[in-house]
Amino acid sequence: MCYPFKHRCYAGLLLLLSALMAVSLYAQEGRRNYVITGTVADARSGEPLIGANVIIEGTTIGAATNPEGKFSILARMGAGAYKITYRYIGYKKSTQDLRLAEAETIDLGQIGLAQDLLQIDEVVITGTAIATEKERLGNTIATVRGTAVAEANAPTIDAALTGKIPGAMVQQNSGTPGGGVTVRLRGTSTISASAEPLYIVDGVIIDNSSNELVNLGGYVGNRIADIEANDIDRIEVVKGAAAAALYGSRANNGVIQIFTKRGTAGDTRITYRSRVGTSKIRKTYEVNLFPFDQPPSVATRKLVTRRDYQEDIFRTGYDIENYLSVSGGTERTRYYLSGTHEKEEGIMEATSHRKVNFRVNLDQTVNNWLQLSAGANYIDTHDERVPNGGVVGGEGVITNFAFQPNWFDLRANAEGKFPTPPFAGFANELEVLKTWENPLNVDRFVGNLRATATPLRNVSLDYTLGYDQYTEEALRRIPRGSSAGYVTGFSQAAIQKVKLINNDFVATHVTGTGSLDFTTTVGMNHQYAEADNVTASARDLTPLAGLLSAGAVPTAGEFRSKRVIYGYFGQETIGFKNKLYLTGALRFDAASTFGEDNRWQTFPKASLSYLVSSEPWWQNAFGGTLNRFKLRGAWGKSGGQPAGTYDRFSVYLQTVNSNRPGLVNSSQIGNENLKPETMREFEVGADFGMFDDRLSFEFSYYDKRIDDLLLQVTPPPSTGFGARIDNVGVLSNKGYELLAKGVVLNSDKLQWISTLTLSTTKTKCWS
Repeated sequence: MCYPFKHRCYAGLLLLLSALMAVSLYAQEGRRNYVITGTVADARSGEPLIGANVIIEGTTIGAATNPEGKFSILARMGAGAYKITYRYIGYKKSTQDLRLAEAETIDLGQIGLAQDLLQIDEVVITGTAIATEKERLGNTIATVRGTAVAEANAPTIDAALTGKIPGAMVQQNSGTPGGGVTVRLRGTSTISASAEPLYIVDGVIIDNSSNELVNLGGYVGNRIADIEANDIDRIEVVKGAAAAALYGSRANNGVIQIFTKRGTAGDTRITYRSRVGTSKIRKTYEVNLFPFDQPPSVATRKLVTRRDYQEDIFRTGYDIENYLSVSGGTERTRYYLSGTHEKEEGIMEATSHRKVNFRVNLDQTVNNWLQLSAGANYIDTHDERVPNGGVVGGEGVITNFAFQPNWFDLRANAEGKFPTPPFAGFANELEVLKTWENPLNVDRFVGNLRATATPLRNVSLDYTLGYDQYTEEALRRIPRGSSAGYVTGFSQAAIQKVKLINNDFVATHVTGTGSLDFTTTVGMNHQYAEADNVTASARDLTPLAGLLSAGAVPTAGEFRSKRVIYGYFGQETIGFKNKLYLTGALRFDAASTFGEDNRWQTFPKASLSYLVSSEPWWQNAFGGTLNRFKLRGAWGKSGGQPAGTYDRFSVYLQTVNSNRPGLVNSSQIGNENLKPETMREFEVGADFGMFDDRLSFEFSYYDKRIDDLLLQVTPPPSTGFGARIDNVGVLSNKGYELLAKGVVLNSDKLQWISTLTLSTTKTKCWS
């Protein structure tokens, strides 16, 4: 995979780091030690804020407040004027002048922070490589707080995003427990592969596949549902290519990064939450209760008794969730522990979902320049499912109910035997609910390790190791004597093992000269993914047995895949007088899914942000009403990969002839010239706040074009193949987005915030 180039990238990265550290070491001359202290509190109540971040601008020097809200910074710096910034989640930032002179100890007193009810002053990481204030960004990044996710009481995290992010279309694919949710950011960006965004949890790239291991008629869940909503601190959503460029060929569909809760210094805090709910079908189907089997025009019609089997199919489902967390720690060691047990009954008989979740997050401050953190999350889920119909035709419960005559008695006899319906191709829906088994089990572990070092006052080094592994097992057991053609029974088992590993390294250098400040970031990524799938089935089961080994006609199949992605990037942000910010970045990306001639790709980005309201003339003319106004624009490229890991190869399939194994050509011919689906996006917008940010508006227009769309084409018949994946299409998405927030009421007893999102998308596809 172009190893000489990879080695050159490593060497270049080391040379750049050496240069940054050399410059910083040179700048250390003429400096002295200072101790800076103070207290951070709530501006309204005066209560201390625990864990607030205090940092000297233009450096990486800072501290966090202790349980009393106090902080102490030991800084080796030169005498002069500086600015110190105070930040706390849910509060507006505050900036204070700091002058270092002869006195080596400086007490800044108490600093009050006001609540940021509309999330104006938030700091984001996604798409920026390092923590960056939203006001510096030329592209829009949506943020959702963990409280909003938990209070939504949605079945999954992605479902909880409904109505909270402009330009995000969130649709639930199924009402069954554990059912899947589809998320589209600014329209669909691919056709042949998954259009779901890239999900990252605490720096770990996680798998969100929608695996249909056994055919139940479209019953597909997605694995982001494994993540516990109660553990979420915040979510950041990148919709545009300008920010997604840092994530390379997996970010065409956008990026959703989830940050989980962490411990803060202070007394141990115990949180217990219990939720109980019910669900039932809102409206049932109207049923034909005519007492004859034929219309009045038929003389031979017979008197029959019709039944509404919906009473046997639907029920009132109960949902019970219990969540417990313990967090706390000291200034050097902090912890967060949680456990959740959830059980949900579906509104259809024989359907249910159970999830057990355990999480631990640890943070350790080793010394004044090194911090370590680790996280581990274990999830165990179990689903009971029933066929939904769809491609499995007469096996679906609702399908059978809708198309079979309801004058036939489907109930079991005294011996527990269910009758076969008059239409032999259909199953007895009551029999399916009572005797067919379709369980799904998922066993998953997600872990991360992170080290952050600040060896020099303006240099930071960050390394993250992410690991995601799960085993998903789906079963189907249909006993002998069943309807719908399963007289001799059927048994099927499918097991899929997935493992993802990502290594990320980021180095940052911050410096300033007068009215200019520079933030230089370089980094590298390594991603590894593998999946193993084994499926086996058997018919003609032995009486009273349901295992695969009890079948007389067994079949089996196996598939394995591996993907590797390398990425190197650099980014420079230039700020002018804290009101004008220009950012440029370049990423080099390589993926094993492409041939050697097309393996390495380049993804650039650029953005501009202008805080017009920082100008004195603006404050004099409009500051009383329109206190905040920002113009922004961004452009960038990102890429998408083919759905199949080995689409560039012409592969062979195993076959059996006369009890002898052999190989035959696949019907799909390989294509060594495959290239990424390349997305180019241009975005412009404006953000403004009114009446001291009691009203906030974000408006964006985007123009997104995806070239080299990967589609299946039919090669000439003379090739002997029936299909080939090729870059032949173009996809375009254009639209507008509006996010409006307002503080209707904010008092000690009642808080009322309203949010409105509007978005349009116009999609066009051609070749």
